Amino acid sequence: MQVVGLFLIVIGLGMIAFDFTYYKTKNLNGSWISFGILYTIGILGVLNNDALKQALNVDTGKSFFSIWSIIILVVGIAAAYFYFQILSNKGDKKLIIGILTAVAIHFIPFFSIYAYILSAALLINCFISFKKKEISIYSTVAIDAGIKMIMGLLLFMQIFN
Repeated sequence: MQVVGLFLIVIGLGMIAFDFTYYKTKNLNGSWISFGILYTIGILGVLNNDALKQALNVDTGKSFFSIWSIIILVVGIAAAYFYFQILSNKGDKKLIIGILTAVAIHFIPFFSIYAYILSAALLINCFISFKKKEISIYSTVAIDAGIKMIMGLLLFMQIFN
């Protein structure tokens, strides 16, 4: 679980990069690019790095891939974009919350208590932000990043073992 923890930390940092870029530029596309760079580093540099897994003494044979998770993620992001951007043009905040909701749900098919806790915390953050107009999208994304990094740190430090 240490590798998954590191991955969540990198993803949390990616969300911070997204948040900062969006705050400074108000450019959603540029913000996704900044996140995408760190996400790619997380996938290639952490999850698929056998040398890192050996250094952490992690079983390198275990796959962290879930086809159902990928399907939920792709369908969820497409649905959020289609509804919040194309059909209703509800704005960037609703679109981002929709995408973060899809991301939160996509953790469920990993079928572990850690994934369920992570998913629940992320969904609560999305729900509150969706309902409360006064909560800024920057706060929502920062809390999302914080939740992922805290869970990542707990998994990395093997607090749950």
